[in-house]
Amino acid sequence: MKKVVLFSYAALFGLFFSCGSDDDGDTATANGTIEIGDDSYTATSGIMEDYGVEGTHYNIDFTVSDGTLNTTSGRYSGSFMIYAELYAPGDSFSTGTFSHNLSPEDDEYYFKSAYISVDANGNEILDEQADDYFFATGGSITVSGSGDNYSLTYNLTMSNSSTMTGTVSGKFQSF
Repeated sequence: MKKVVLFSYAALFGLFFSCGSDDDGDTATANGTIEIGDDSYTATSGIMEDYGVEGTHYNIDFTVSDGTLNTTSGRYSGSFMIYAELYAPGDSFSTGTFSHNLSPEDDEYYFKSAYISVDANGNEILDEQADDYFFATGGSITVSGSGDNYSLTYNLTMSNSSTMTGTVSGKFQSF
C-alpha cells in the first residue's frame, strides 16, 4: 500500500510541476505585412537592440524581416529588412508615436533613421551595395506593447516618393 501511495504522490508531483501554463503571453514571433508602393512583404521575424539612455532619450532599434540575422557577420538573409532607430523621452523606453524628426525636443518621441532594404539581386543576402534602399523622409511609427512583445505600425514617406505602411506584431528577439 505504501508503494501505491508513494507512486501516486510522485505522479501528482510530476503533473503539478510539468503541466504549468504554457501561456507566457504573446510568444509568437513578430510577423505582419508591409506595403511599399505596389509591393507587399511578409515579415516573419523581429529583432530589437537596446542601446539605453542617450542624452535625454532612451534608444531601442527595431528590425523586421522575412529572414534571419547571422550574428557572426551581422548580415541578414531574406528578401527585405526594415530598420528603425527609435528614441523615447526619459530614462526608460516607453511606447508612443515616433515621428521623423532631425531636430527633436527633449519631450518628443522621434526617429532620425528608418529604411527598408530590398534584395535586388535575388541572392537572399541583405545590406549589400546591389540591394535597393529606401529611407524614410517623413511619417511616423507607432509602437505599443512591452517587454519583448511589441506592435509596430508604419506610416512612412520614403525617399523614392512612395509610402510604406503596415503592422508587425509579436515577440522581438532582444540583443
